[in-house]
Amino acid sequence: MRPNAVSFAAGNYQQYWSIMTPGPTPTFQNFTLTLPTLPGTAFKSQDLFCAGHSWNKRGELLVVGGDRYQTDGALRASSLAYTFAPNTTPVGNSMWKRESDLSTPRWYPTVTTMATDSGNPANPKDLVMITGGLDATTGLAIKTYEAFAPLLAAGAGAWEANPATPLPYPLFPRIFAGPTVASQWQYSIYPRNVLLSSGKIFTAGMGDKSYRVLHDAVTLLAPPFGKSWA
Repeated sequence: MRPNAVSFAAGNYQQYWSIMTPGPTPTFQNFTLTLPTLPGTAFKSQDLFCAGHSWNKRGELLVVGGDRYQTDGALRASSLAYTFAPNTTPVGNSMWKRESDLSTPRWYPTVTTMATDSGNPANPKDLVMITGGLDATTGLAIKTYEAFAPLLAAGAGAWEANPATPLPYPLFPRIFAGPTVASQWQYSIYPRNVLLSSGKIFTAGMGDKSYRVLHDAVTLLAPPFGKSWA
């Protein structure tokens, strides 16, 4: 982030956000980010309220998920993904770089910056895990995760995939299995994820169970569903 600068955002149909420079008399620069419209007559707008976020190792903020508003008044989950690059000049909406969308729209997902992937020493990746959240239509917990690689620059990231996953599951190459939870709600709103020094992701809550996974060694979610969490 720029020296002495703080950014914050609000939803409700439009994405209002500001940069505040602290001091005896704080100054504010206020902006309205125009988010992409949705095709079809059933959709009204979407925003990043109810999204998840985490700083990557380049000092950029990945923000994913959020709200999708429909013309019938229904509220659904969004699949938006943006990187906020605070060192971009000039200050303004160009600091927000759109990434390719999530495979699964998610309300309240947890975004966790993982350890550097050691699976390929010649080309290590700094991945970000997008975990859980609520389903767009059922309101139930999503017991899967996706892995995002920031790569070279904000707006040019990629979702980790496994093209060997068999059809007819074209989206499954980007979906990884979550833990086998005893209760639907143990992996719902903002799962409590922590990166351990071992490189594993530790999850505890919402319920009374806890889980660990090392993403380097996961089994891709594909029929039959693999289990990779301990």
